[in-house]
Amino acid sequence: MAYELRILGPLEVVRDGQALRLGGRKPRTLVALLALEPGELGFLSGIAYSLEGLAAVHAARRDGRRAAEVLGAAHVVGERSGVHLEPFEQELHDRTVATARGLLGNAAFEAAFAAGTSEAPAATG
Repeated sequence: MAYELRILGPLEVVRDGQALRLGGRKPRTLVALLALEPGELGFLSGIAYSLEGLAAVHAARRDGRRAAEVLGAAHVVGERSGVHLEPFEQELHDRTVATARGLLGNAAFEAAFAAGTSEAPAATG
């Protein structure tokens, strides 16, 4: 699978010819900012770290479904980019998971997490 970032015209992330759903203004802004600084964090690792933070925001807003979806995407992107959370980041991750799981229950959390994994951009060589 290959992905490309299209910045001329409307911002798009395309995987294997299909435009990915980026969501609202905040996710689109995040992708655009990361595209401007690809050498600093690397595109995928920057997305992984940012998705973790975005999931925490959704959990704090009591949107467990969206938090779980974003956690799923962060998990896939993190694995593909080799990102490993530092202990302080792991604490926030664990609190985010616990909050989202508490809001949704186990089955709904797992379903939303799995849905999020399908939204993650693919790594390229």
